[in-house]
Amino acid sequence: MSVLGRFCAFVIYILILIVLSLIINGTIFPSPDINGTWYYAGIAYFLISLMTAPFFSKPTDSISTAVAGGVLLLTMGIPESFSGASALKIGRLFAIVYCGLVILISLLAMMTKSKDTVQSKSFRSNLAFKLSDRLGGGELIFSFVFMLSVLGSLTSRPSFLLILLIFWLITLLLRPHEVLASIIQDWKGSREGISKETVGVVRAFENPGIALVSLSKRKSVKAGLPVGILDCDSQLRIGIAVGDLELQDERWMRVLISQESIRNQTDDGREIIPKSMLRPNTAFSLDAIQMSLIQEISNLSPLLFNAEEPLIGFVAEESRIDHIQIELFSPNIDVYEGRLVTTTIKGEQVLFQIVEGVTHSEALEKKSSLGYLRVRARKIGKWDNSRNRFMSVRWLPNIHTPVCLMEDEPAGFQAEGIGHIPGSRFTVSLNPKIAVTHNTAILGVLGCGKTYLALELIARFVEQETKVICLDITGQYSSQLSLNYNPTKDTEDDAAIQQEIVEHEGNVQRNIEEGGNWQLFRSLIHENINQFLKDESRYIRIYNPEGYLVRKQTGGMYKEQAAMATLTPVEVTRIISEGVLEAVSGTLSDEARVCIVFEEAHSLIPEWNSISFEGDRQSSMGTAKAILQGRKYGLGCVVVTQRTANVIKSVLNQCNTICALRTFDATGMEFLANYIGRDYTNVLSVLEERNAIVYGRAISSDSPLIIRLNERPDFIAACPQASEQEIPDEEDVEPL
Repeated sequence: MSVLGRFCAFVIYILILIVLSLIINGTIFPSPDINGTWYYAGIAYFLISLMTAPFFSKPTDSISTAVAGGVLLLTMGIPESFSGASALKIGRLFAIVYCGLVILISLLAMMTKSKDTVQSKSFRSNLAFKLSDRLGGGELIFSFVFMLSVLGSLTSRPSFLLILLIFWLITLLLRPHEVLASIIQDWKGSREGISKETVGVVRAFENPGIALVSLSKRKSVKAGLPVGILDCDSQLRIGIAVGDLELQDERWMRVLISQESIRNQTDDGREIIPKSMLRPNTAFSLDAIQMSLIQEISNLSPLLFNAEEPLIGFVAEESRIDHIQIELFSPNIDVYEGRLVTTTIKGEQVLFQIVEGVTHSEALEKKSSLGYLRVRARKIGKWDNSRNRFMSVRWLPNIHTPVCLMEDEPAGFQAEGIGHIPGSRFTVSLNPKIAVTHNTAILGVLGCGKTYLALELIARFVEQETKVICLDITGQYSSQLSLNYNPTKDTEDDAAIQQEIVEHEGNVQRNIEEGGNWQLFRSLIHENINQFLKDESRYIRIYNPEGYLVRKQTGGMYKEQAAMATLTPVEVTRIISEGVLEAVSGTLSDEARVCIVFEEAHSLIPEWNSISFEGDRQSSMGTAKAILQGRKYGLGCVVVTQRTANVIKSVLNQCNTICALRTFDATGMEFLANYIGRDYTNVLSVLEERNAIVYGRAISSDSPLIIRLNERPDFIAACPQASEQEIPDEEDVEPL
């Protein structure tokens, strides 16, 4: 109902009250006691309900209404001579308490609005606002005043009492002004020749692909149904209703329209849409027969009218080659980070993955605003069934191109993949050979699933007959691996090495470099590595860099004695890494031959600013050099760490495949941004457990992906030899 219509209704109601007051009280301005309070309560109610707060009551409006009602109640004198005076006083007291309660709730709503955070507002502020709106309306408060006044002053005049009660109930319940406005609107429509199929008026085009329609009274179009629009240039456009909303006293509908205009005749001259429906700036519903005729003579977008997936939005401005902005038609669409959407680029369907969501609003008529949700999605490409991977697609979709949501259909476990994209059938695989030759990093906080993933990769490496040397200071791997792993042999070899080096622990030499037992340890480790690599029955060797008592001489000899120091795990790691490089350096190879797994890599190959001893700097650089040189011999590594910032970057920079799980470290995320981009690093801190962002040459995609990793029980069931023992949670392992 328009402002003019509400004003006319207000004037009519006031005139009716004046007539009733003249008949009952004999004056236009009755005294504000119990005899005339009903008159002033009616004026206040119509003023508030029709003019000042016709749609909803803000807390300030509720306070004003409650104060006005309270004042009328307090000034309403109840004569003691009246037989029902005590009952009226009780009723007045109840009404005054009610007004006070409304004031308190409204004040609470105003205070919580300024103090609450976004997260807590949904409970406290929203509850207070809703109660303030519902309880603070003029209907209840002024009904108390009106009824008390009428019952207290007109019990001796029952005919007038009945007239006022009927008038008030009709006004409150039937709202005759709204019924009359609807009748007038329908009558005007019939006079102007507007058909019943017309659903509203086009108020504006948000953009060339979206029309904003103000719906007529009692008209609506279900989302997904076709709508015709005759624009201001008398061009016939066809679109899809994508949802409606209610603002103030009007209901609005958004229509996603085709870019092409169509003619209104079939090839044989038949009229498709009656001329009575074709009025400028009007929107009308279309039936199935009309749509079939339209599609016969036009080239409407198949993604718009024949999409197999649900339509959720359109490509918005500020989209780029690597990502698109999607404006959603409704905030209730089931989207989340990692979910796939599809749109077209030059007629070809392309997949995108949602990585971010942001709320927006825009101004409408009458100072109202329309809130909507915009999401960002990174381009993945198109799926190639023959290659079982995502392929790159050039360029970007046109602005306002429709976007569909891929149906939620979990892929389930696939043995060839390390996981799948959430809510989709697409399995993401990893090439074990490339993962080794081009190095891989598994990054994430404690307890997010790094070790599970590392164990799965080791099993896949061994399946490709790649030797794996694990440097593990946690002691987990020896109890978790059984695939071609002989723990007894490792234990015997370690015991023999330890026994021999202990015997030379106090070796003192004039040449400091020859003192201690570290050179003997180096020789024994290198020999042990060679034996392992030549043993065709073994594929996994585990070393604990903290498990050997290795000493080096740090000072000159004096009286057959000298200062000694124990080698750090970083120094032992260098010895083992150089031993592996030495063992494989005799043969050039592009194939994956040996993989070194650095578990808790921040303790084994630390960055220069994270070292505890000066010797660790050179040792960490020596390990990095061995990894760098080893690639041409088929030597690679897997770096597993929860502290990306503390791992030497010359090794991380060589990791061409990244598996990033949940991460909070700002320095680590800054480093990862160079690999996977800001869009994905912003998601790292909110990734669910067992979810990861993967990217690199070994992954079956040319773009980063959010995936759900395989569940450990599923992988063991498909590969029983991978592990025979239960793996403890990472939270149970004490970090170093």
